[in-house]
Amino acid sequence: MNVKVVSRDEGILTESDLCTMVELNTQGGHIGVKEGHAPYTAVVYPGWLRVHLEDGSVRQWFVHSGMVTVSDNTMEVVLTQIAHPEKLDRQAIERQLEELLKQYAEADPSDTLTNDRLMEEIQWCRGRLWLLDHQDT
Repeated sequence: MNVKVVSRDEGILTESDLCTMVELNTQGGHIGVKEGHAPYTAVVYPGWLRVHLEDGSVRQWFVHSGMVTVSDNTMEVVLTQIAHPEKLDRQAIERQLEELLKQYAEADPSDTLTNDRLMEEIQWCRGRLWLLDHQDT
């Protein structure tokens, strides 16, 4: 199966025709996609994205959100944000979360644009902290 994973911030993360399976979370739950999968389009939800290659290796990222499409043995995943587990710094994320929560508490309630942006960043911090606590799940 041909798989292409693209991040808004990092560009093409992987592109391979040697993929045996892809696992990810969608609005419908955790799915695994193998060669011959029916056409499918879904919203990607926070969690692990794992790309299994024919040589037995696995490329993985913790993802924030995005879209996935499957058609004709081709899968494309377009992501908004990703976290590399080996690069996460718990203390830095906790400091960032504390600052964001302070900003959110002090924000003008009528400024929905700012509040929405802050809430999205707060959720991303919480997701990365969750990842640190659940790396093997």
